[in-house]
Amino acid sequence: MKKTLLFLTASFTYVIGYSQTIFTDNNIEYTVIPSTTNVKVSGYNTTGGVVNIPATITNNSTNYNVTVIGESAFLNKFITGVTIPDGIVSIEYQAFRGNNLTSVTIPGSVNTIGSSAFTTNLLLTSATIEEGVVTISNSAFFYCGLTSIVIPNTVTSIGHQAFDDNDLTSVTLGNNLESIAYGAFRNNEITTLTLPSSVTTIGALAFQNNLLTDVYSLSTTPPTIVTSATSDTFDTRSNIHLHIPASTMGAYVTDPGALWTSFNPVTENAALSVSDFELANDIKIISNSDSIKIFNANSIHLKNYTVYSISGTKVATGPENEIPTSFLSSGIYVLKLEFDRGVMTKKVQIN
Repeated sequence: MKKTLLFLTASFTYVIGYSQTIFTDNNIEYTVIPSTTNVKVSGYNTTGGVVNIPATITNNSTNYNVTVIGESAFLNKFITGVTIPDGIVSIEYQAFRGNNLTSVTIPGSVNTIGSSAFTTNLLLTSATIEEGVVTISNSAFFYCGLTSIVIPNTVTSIGHQAFDDNDLTSVTLGNNLESIAYGAFRNNEITTLTLPSSVTTIGALAFQNNLLTDVYSLSTTPPTIVTSATSDTFDTRSNIHLHIPASTMGAYVTDPGALWTSFNPVTENAALSVSDFELANDIKIISNSDSIKIFNANSIHLKNYTVYSISGTKVATGPENEIPTSFLSSGIYVLKLEFDRGVMTKKVQIN
């Protein structure tokens, strides 16, 4: 009996002592973060429509900064669009899960895209992740309709199944990415993959069930991968051409314990060891009213270009050094250039 009384007393004290200010504006529920003038979005009191989350909100004459989109805030609310303001620092677990979003832009103020944050938005075909985002958590964009994605240079980790089961044909990985977890890009349609030199670990099934024909690994130290008949990092490696830096065949393939075996063929590309700095200084890009011109120095050869809209949609591709742009609307685009000596990505302005 004593134990029961003590438990009830403790529970009662906890409930009485718990106090948070919650208010609603334009159907969006906000919860004040204690001891701050910041609030998190904690709920949505209707369904459907386009949601414009404000950067600031006023309640009872107090101005608050909106800094967090809370756990399950828009879970299964059937919204078709959302504006996420600069100033949001975290998008929490399941925040936008199970909606009808078609596109989304994650501002650079966001540090972490939480687990399952956008999962099961089957109409979501484009997502722009701006420079500043550091972590893309487990299942963040699982089971959506993304066709391409550009991971910014600030991202260091991509979680389990983060982009599993989309329609990705193109993935650009940022130059500071360190880890790609289990199943991160499984069940897509990726044909060519470039792994930055920063990548150290790639989990089981990370690129399983894609259409890979070429994998470029830029690191002289091979990333750790999983080699198993049931949970291999890649698809059947015997169908994939592996490109590695010069003088790394031993580390990747032939040394005892080397993990990057069974790829066919394997090519040492001397140019893959060229630093991003050297490549950037050997390439000049000029954008004018009707084309983008790419000038190569030091016998660097352009293999392919891809132009993406700022939302991540592929709009043009080809092997030429002059890219026609008269059919494009004015705005900012992302240009991915694949050379025989490496890969570079630039933003370009089309007027």
